[in-house]
Amino acid sequence: MISKSFDILDKSIVFLYLQDIINNKICLSVNFLTITIYPQFFTVLKKGFYQQYRKFHYIFLQNQSNPGTDPVVLQLGGGPRCTSLLGLNEEIGPFVMVDDDRVFKKNPYSWNNRLNLLFIDQPARVGFSTNNDPNYKYNDINSGEDNYQAILVWFSIFKQYQKNRFFIVGESYAEISQKILRNSIIKYKLFNIFFFFSL
Repeated sequence: MISKSFDILDKSIVFLYLQDIINNKICLSVNFLTITIYPQFFTVLKKGFYQQYRKFHYIFLQNQSNPGTDPVVLQLGGGPRCTSLLGLNEEIGPFVMVDDDRVFKKNPYSWNNRLNLLFIDQPARVGFSTNNDPNYKYNDINSGEDNYQAILVWFSIFKQYQKNRFFIVGESYAEISQKILRNSIIKYKLFNIFFFFSL
C-alpha cells in the first residue's frame, strides 16, 4: 500500500522499477483506487544483426473500469526526443505532478479512467530506452519503423487487446511520428480501425 502523497518523482520511479524487478507488474492502491501498471522493456532487433538491438521502455496502465473492451491509447512524446513519461506524469496519467509540485497527486481527469494507456519512450535512447547499434541513423523513417515494430511486439505480449480499438495520440513533433506509424499500420494492415490525433 502506498500513502496518499507519493514521494518525489525520482524516488517514485526507483520504487516502480524495484517493484517491476520483483513482480513484473505493479498494483497501486490509493484511496480505494487500484491501478495495474506494467513498466517493462521489449527488444526490437536490427534485421540480420542480432547483436545490435534497440531496447524500448514502455509503461502500460490498464483501464480502471473495462480494460478488456475499452480502447488502447498509445501516447507518443513530442520534442523530438522527449520522453512519453512527461505525458504520464504531468498530464493524462492517474497521478500527476503539476507546476512546482513535489508530490504526485491523484488526477481526477486521467484518461486512464476510461482508456488503457500505453507510453513508449521513443526513439531509441530517449527516456529509459537504449540503443547499442553504433551505426544507427536517427531520422523519422527509422524511428517510425522502430515504432511499428514496437507495436507488433507489444500486441504479441498483450494479445488480449488485439481486438480493442487503437488510438495514437501525441503532442508537438509527435505528429510526424504518428503519421509514419499510421502509414506502416495501414500498409501492413495491422488493424481494421485507426484513430490518430495530436494534442
